[in-house]
Amino acid sequence: MRIFKVKLERQQGGKKLQWSREELYTGDHPPKVGKSIALMTTPTTFQTVVSVEDITPDIETKVSLTTIVVDVVERTRLKFFEVYGKDPKDNRKLFINWYIRTHEGTYRSLINDLSNFYLHISEDRINRYINESE
Repeated sequence: MRIFKVKLERQQGGKKLQWSREELYTGDHPPKVGKSIALMTTPTTFQTVVSVEDITPDIETKVSLTTIVVDVVERTRLKFFEVYGKDPKDNRKLFINWYIRTHEGTYRSLINDLSNFYLHISEDRINRYINESE
């Protein structure tokens, strides 16, 4: 299932009206640009699809957020292993320094990630590791 942003315009008697509208459309196939429907008005007014934009999120919305987080954690651990050939838990100082250097985010959020998802130790302990290496 994909999500599309569809822009509609109306014409009456061959002239474009000062009316446009954007709607969300969900389905496997987008509506075709140029497709018109006749509205039941006198004189007849045609509503035409002018543009279609696919706005489906990059991540699959039916996948558990926990599953996505676990996948990201595993990929990050593998990247570290490729560079240093060690498990992050074997050399915590090295991993903490590498993670902070190579990832974007506020210092606080990076420390929180390390604490909750990677090393499963307290933020105080992570700060001690950082202070020891300086």
